[in-house]
Formats: sequence, C-alpha cells, structure tokens
Amino acid sequence: MTLATLSLLETRILGTLAEKERTVPDSYPLTRNALASGCNQKTSRDPVIDASDAEIQAGIDSLKGYSLVMELPRLPGARENRWAHLLSGTPEVEQPAVRAAPNADVSVGEVAALKANVARLESEVVALRALVGKVCAELGIDPSRSDKS
Repeated sequence: MTLATLSLLETRILGTLAEKERTVPDSYPLTRNALASGCNQKTSRDPVIDASDAEIQAGIDSLKGYSLVMELPRLPGARENRWAHLLSGTPEVEQPAVRAAPNADVSVGEVAALKANVARLESEVVALRALVGKVCAELGIDPSRSDKS
C-alpha cells in the first residue's frame, strides 16, 4: 500500500485542525474561515503561507478524498459548515435536538387545560373590547375608526 504525499497546504490544513482541536476546543471543529485564518497565521508557522479561500477549499476537498477530514452537518442556526480531522477517529458530532411532532404525547388533561385557557383568554378579550368601547364612547371616539398618523 502506497501512502500519498501531502502538499504543504494539505499538511498545514491537517495540522491546523489538530492544533486548534487541542488549543481552542470551544471553537473546534472549524469553519472554513477559521481554518483559513489558522493556516495563514503569521506566528508559530514556518513557512508562513497566504492561501486563498479557494486554495483552502481545494486542500479540504483533497483531504476528504484521502478520508483525513470530514465536513460536519450544519447545526440549526449555524451559518457555516465545520470541518474536523479524522486522525484520531470520527469526532463526536453534536446532534441537534429533535423536536417532538405536534400533538405527540399530549394527554387528554393537557388538551382540556389548553382549551380552558383559550376559553378564559377569549372571555378576557371580549371584556377588554367592551371596556375599550365604553372608554371610546365616553371620549366621543368611534372605536371602529382607526386613525393612523
């Protein structure tokens, strides 16, 4: 079996992922932008490189072909996908919370309580409308007319 020789950029990407996993675990796995910043940082790097986003993406794609990195599924609310190395096995992927289907596991008592709450709120709305009508009548304002200034 012949092992592939990695390019300088591929090695830098893999090394950056491994380094950032250890040094900044709260931000690992990395977005492509964070990975580019790590690869292009000026300190603790020899040689210093200045890789473009397209070059970083090409390096990631190449490493994916070697099964050395993986793209993690985007979590709800996340703006970008994240990347992780596979040097120490498949990373634990945080699974998004699964929402229960509507009306799943709702008891008859809960439904009755909700219906009672809706009925109470509807009666409050009726009472408030009557109060607003009374106040409008006292002020000589037509409650059905809406002045938008």
